[in-house]
Amino acid sequence: MNATTRQDVRKLFANIVDLWEVRRPGPGLLPSRADFEMADFKPWLGWVSIYDIDYGDAIRFKIRLAGTQVTHIERANNTGRYLDEVFPPDKYPGVFEPYFEALAEKQPVYLQRTVPTLMGYPQVLSKLVLPVAADGHRPDKFINILHYSDTLDHEELAEPLII
Repeated sequence: MNATTRQDVRKLFANIVDLWEVRRPGPGLLPSRADFEMADFKPWLGWVSIYDIDYGDAIRFKIRLAGTQVTHIERANNTGRYLDEVFPPDKYPGVFEPYFEALAEKQPVYLQRTVPTLMGYPQVLSKLVLPVAADGHRPDKFINILHYSDTLDHEELAEPLII
């Protein structure tokens, strides 16, 4: 999988967004995590992560499952950790924005931006955040799909898009 333009990545993500829409139990309702099997994400295996949403005093996101490719890129398996434990506070706005957007809109959110690799080279990070809810209403998990590519022919998005 190697897409470098916003349009290419959106095409790659389009099938997943279509599947998310089909799995909705009714208008305005969210699909549940149980509505999906990992086989549904076969082209993306290794790039899929699942986050639990913890509605405590402050909303927190716990990494239930970190994809193997994600752990390889990040050089850490953050399964079982909260996002606010993984990233320093100065990174919170960029990290948390798509999740709070998906919570508010109850829709998939697509984000694309340039990020440095551990070696300091720029890569394009494309992220799709799919909110899911066991009761169809209140999101309780996110299915996240990442894609990294070179920065050639890249159009960065200023903010997350609701797809």
